[in-house]
Amino acid sequence: MNPVFLNRRLIKELKIRQRQSIRRKEKHIFSISNNLALKNMCIVYYFSIKINEQFDNKKNSTNFAAQLSIITIIKYVRMNVTLNKIDSANAIIAVKVEKTDYQERVEKALRNYRQKANIPGFRKGMAPVGMIKKMFGKSLLAEEINKLVGEGLFGYIRENNVNILGEPLPNETEQKALDFDNQDDFEFLFDLGLAPEVNITLSKEDKVDYYQIEITNEMVQKQADAFAERSGKYEQADAVEGKDMIKGQLAELDEAGNVKEGGIQSEASVMIPFYFKNDEEKAKFEGAALNSTVVFNPNAACAGNEYEMAHILKIEKEAAKDVTSDFSITIEEITRHVPAALDQELFDQIFGEGNVSSVDEFNAKVKEMLAAQVKPECDYKSV
Repeated sequence: MNPVFLNRRLIKELKIRQRQSIRRKEKHIFSISNNLALKNMCIVYYFSIKINEQFDNKKNSTNFAAQLSIITIIKYVRMNVTLNKIDSANAIIAVKVEKTDYQERVEKALRNYRQKANIPGFRKGMAPVGMIKKMFGKSLLAEEINKLVGEGLFGYIRENNVNILGEPLPNETEQKALDFDNQDDFEFLFDLGLAPEVNITLSKEDKVDYYQIEITNEMVQKQADAFAERSGKYEQADAVEGKDMIKGQLAELDEAGNVKEGGIQSEASVMIPFYFKNDEEKAKFEGAALNSTVVFNPNAACAGNEYEMAHILKIEKEAAKDVTSDFSITIEEITRHVPAALDQELFDQIFGEGNVSSVDEFNAKVKEMLAAQVKPECDYKSV
C-alpha cells in the first residue's frame, strides 16, 4: 500500500462537490473509484463532509462550516509478492509483475525520454514516440520493471517484518528465463537467509564479566613514535641509511658495464631503496655517499613489478616489463625524514599548550588517550 497524490483534476472535482454539499446543507459520503483512466490500479477515495450550522437570532445570519476529512487513500497494485519458507533459515520470495503494473510507467518513461532525446534528423524532443520505443523501449521496460521489483521486494520485507540476514540474492535454480520481447508478465525469484529467533531471558541476578583492555608500554611507545613521525621534518643527508629517499641521474648499462648507447636514461630518478624486494639490491645502497655512483638491477630490485620499474626508470609500464639490464645511478640528493624530538614543542602540539611538561607526563597522556579509544571494545569479547 502506497499513498496516492491527488492530481489537480481530482482536487478540483472534490472542491466542486464540497461547495455543492455546503449549499444543500446535507451530509455527503461519496466515493470515487477507477477515476482518470487509472488502468493499472484501483483507487478508492472515501470522504466524509460534516456540516455544522449555527444560527444567530440577533444578527439573523447563518454560518455554515464544512470539514473535509480524507479517511483513507489506498492504492492497490496488482503486482503481488509471496514468501515460501523452505526451512527455518531459508526462504524464496517471488515477485510477480504484470503488464498492468508497469505499462503506464513505461509509457511515461518513453515520453520523458522523447523530450530529452537528440535523434539525428529531428529536433530535440520531436522524434516520433514509435521510433523512441523501437530504439529504447526494451531498455526502459527493463529499467521500470527493475524498479517495480525492488519496490515490491523490499516493501514486502519491510511491511511484513521479515527478519533477514544480508541481502536478497537472485535465485539461480528455479528462476525461469525472461523474454522481454514476447512476455507480458514476469516472475522474479530471490533467495532469502532468515535470521533465527533468539530468545534470551536475563534477570538482575545474571552477571556478565567486563574485560578491560590493558594498555602496555609497547602500545604507548608505538603511539608516541607515531606522533613524532607525523610531526617530523625532512633534511638533506650525506649518506644513505634506513628509509632515505635518493634522487639522481640514471643510465642503462650494456653487458660490459658501460653506458648503453641509445639506452634508457633519466636525469631525476627517485627511489627509496629500503622498499626494494631484493635484499642484495637493497644492500648496495646502504651507506652510499652523496655524489657516489651505485650499479643495481631494477628488475631484480622490484621483483619484475612493471609498475615500480616504470616509476624508477620513468618509462611506460609496457616497456618496463622487458627491461633486465643493470643501471647506474649517480646520487645527487639524499632526503631523510627526521622524527620530531620529544620536547615541549611536540607536547604542546599534541595535547595543547602547557598541559604536558615532561616525557613521563606525555606518556601518561598517551596512555590515557589509548584507554579512551579502546573503551568501546571492552563491551565485546572475542570467543
